Amino acid sequence: MNLIESVSQFVSSSDYWAWETDADLRFTFVSANFEVLTGLPVESVLGATRLEMLSKVAIEAEKLEEHRQDLLHHRPFRSFRYPIKEGGNPVRWMESSGTPHFSDAGKFVGYRGIARDMTVEYLSSERLEMAGREIRLSEVVFHHVERIAKIGAWRYNLISGELDWSHEIYNIYDLEPDAPISLEVALAPYGEEAGIELQDALTRTMKTGEAFDLILPFTTMKNNFRWVRALGEAEIIDGRTQNLFGTFQDVTEERNRQNEVRRLAETDPLTGIANRTAFQEEARRAIAEFEGGNGYGALCLIDLDQFKQTNDHFGHAAGDAVLQATSHWLKSLAGPETHVSRLGGDEFALIMRGFDCAEAVESAIEEQFRDLVHRIEFQGRPIEIKASVGFVVCSGENRCLEELMANADLALYDAKSRARRKISRYRSRFGTEFARKMELIGEFKAALGRGEIVPYYQPIVGLDCNRVSGFEALARWNHPVKGVLPAGAFSEVFENQEIVADIGDAMITAMTGDMARWRAAGVPFGRIGINVTDANLLDPGFLLSISTLLEKHRLLPRQLIMEVTENTVFKSKDSIMETLAALRAQGILIALDDFGTGFSSMTHLQDTPFDILKIDKEFVQRIVQSTASRAIVQSLVTLGHSLDYSTVAEGIEKASDAECLRQIGCERAQGYFYAKPMPATQVPRFLESWGAMERIEYETAV
Repeated sequence: MNLIESVSQFVSSSDYWAWETDADLRFTFVSANFEVLTGLPVESVLGATRLEMLSKVAIEAEKLEEHRQDLLHHRPFRSFRYPIKEGGNPVRWMESSGTPHFSDAGKFVGYRGIARDMTVEYLSSERLEMAGREIRLSEVVFHHVERIAKIGAWRYNLISGELDWSHEIYNIYDLEPDAPISLEVALAPYGEEAGIELQDALTRTMKTGEAFDLILPFTTMKNNFRWVRALGEAEIIDGRTQNLFGTFQDVTEERNRQNEVRRLAETDPLTGIANRTAFQEEARRAIAEFEGGNGYGALCLIDLDQFKQTNDHFGHAAGDAVLQATSHWLKSLAGPETHVSRLGGDEFALIMRGFDCAEAVESAIEEQFRDLVHRIEFQGRPIEIKASVGFVVCSGENRCLEELMANADLALYDAKSRARRKISRYRSRFGTEFARKMELIGEFKAALGRGEIVPYYQPIVGLDCNRVSGFEALARWNHPVKGVLPAGAFSEVFENQEIVADIGDAMITAMTGDMARWRAAGVPFGRIGINVTDANLLDPGFLLSISTLLEKHRLLPRQLIMEVTENTVFKSKDSIMETLAALRAQGILIALDDFGTGFSSMTHLQDTPFDILKIDKEFVQRIVQSTASRAIVQSLVTLGHSLDYSTVAEGIEKASDAECLRQIGCERAQGYFYAKPMPATQVPRFLESWGAMERIEYETAV
């Protein structure tokens, strides 16, 4: 038996196997237990070198190079560890030792040695090493986290009275790391209220084992204010609390961020005052106080009058300036117990407290809002800001915010409907009036659907020739029970823009139909005027509908007059101006109605190409008795003539008024002196009884 066979026989009963290579380092022999110990077939080894069998699992480069050098110089090697992998089998780690062998002539003939599978041992040592690295890494990370998060750990021994805490807590307290600490030192930075809260929590945890989590104000040893979070729980051994432990964190930055986020969430970005969210929270707190019997207060809603017109006329920058000025104005009025908010758009709100009776509340509000007009200057131009105020008195009888808001809204609606002193306190009757208004709107919508809203026609007469030049179409409700109702009887529905648009459409449709029937009957009706609003002029389909009706009834555009008030022109000015210009380009005449009573009349005359100026009846009806009224009408007529506009005076009731207007130079007039508005069926008879029509220069319709 040779040496290799002897070794092979020996190792076959151990955890090692024997191996032998040739001079090219290729395996020529492995002992019989190789397959048992490795699970690899012998064929996978024979004829291969150890380096060819290495897995792609990384080996330290230095160790691999050291092994290469040993083999190159035919030196013995000991305990070389290397991974191998066969097919889909997992990587196994081997450990091999070998010695070189030479022939009698001293020629290298190969290596002989032993090897073992040390996969389990390797993985175990690797896990231990990794665990050690993880522990060291965890310690480093913990210290970094502690420093960055400004958080530290503490422990208090109830038996010895000793207090221990980590390095970061010294930093939070503004203490040197070697400064002596105790429970008294730990509690010193808290104010009286916070200190009592913390001590109560510590006592409760010691007695019951209940954990605590507190955020408290804190003043350090160097008098720096901070917010800290203290967490603690009990360590119970043998049924007895022996230690308290937990964490201590500086949360000042987080608290400040939260406060800033909350501030931004509750602040109106344009004006800098509280927004709707903050208002609702404050209002609910106030209601709770009132329910607790804490006096009286008020919820006030403030709405700017004609804000949209101001915004459209002067631009959005001016509108923003108005809102900012209003917020400053309201804050200047507010007392220490008043909360000011902007709810959105041009609506503001006040919550007032601190009154002993409802009368005191009303008196204070009346005093605060004794002037509902304030003025600002924007880019050198003066802007007048007017407001309406609706309020509801709050006390322990109030049930919820929603009810208060609804009542304040009703009061605001009442205030906006007033001509003067636009401030109103909610009264219980407002709810009934609002319900009546909603009922009226519903009934009116149904009347529109049934065709009960019809045009009545009032003649327009030449003052020099006393001949009819045309008519103005006025809306009437042919009520099935109440009879024919004038516009004043249903004026409340005109606040609803959708209804206003529907009225305009219904009136124009009916009016052009009447004109077609008169034309077919040979009735010389002249020109017919009709009042249109912003609801019509801002409708994208309005121009097309007018063209369609004129074509359908074979009417000429010059037979139609569109009358607009100054306030209508002032709303969404650019869009309305474009529509008026397009109508005029078709040949339709444009009349400025109620001239002299609107906003910035001269500006409108300069910017808008009107054909007719209609002078408001408020001036006309006092023209004989009032020198001032006569002078105003005279100036309006002169202005109209200088701009090449024809003039029409409204509301003529007496012959003396008509004569005075004729002397002034006004061209035409309308009013009860000539005739009341009449249905379309009476127009032919009226014209026949009146006599000849004023000559109107336009081509006869085909």
